[in-house]
Amino acid sequence: MVFPGIFRAISQHRIKVITEEMKIKAAEAIASSIEGQPSRSYIIPDSLDKDVAIRISNELGKIAKKNKSQKWLIGYLIINKFWDIYSLVAKIKKYIGLMTK
Repeated sequence: MVFPGIFRAISQHRIKVITEEMKIKAAEAIASSIEGQPSRSYIIPDSLDKDVAIRISNELGKIAKKNKSQKWLIGYLIINKFWDIYSLVAKIKKYIGLMTK
């Protein structure tokens, strides 16, 4: 039941890694697809229900978007720290160069 939604999310949102958070959201999306009160005969939605796959894909897409923005921020911070270190090393080299002349 979950695979059509996951495959749709992978292709639609270009997801490369399925995280535990995504698995939980997929399960929640399936559970929220049950209309009304669950009963003995209706615990999970129909496996061919396209709305379930769409709902799973949308939920996973939200998480993927959030994770991509976090990765971008981490990458940005790493590049800035690298640039700070590079600038410091350049200043030290310049200072040492002036000291040896």
